[in-house]
Amino acid sequence: EIETSDMLDWRQRLQIAHSVAK
Repeated sequence: EIETSDMLDWRQRLQIAHSVAK
């Protein structure tokens, strides 16, 4: 359960970081 949340967490964070970097 935590693994799935972690995977989505790191993916969402990556997308947000890219948006901010832009």
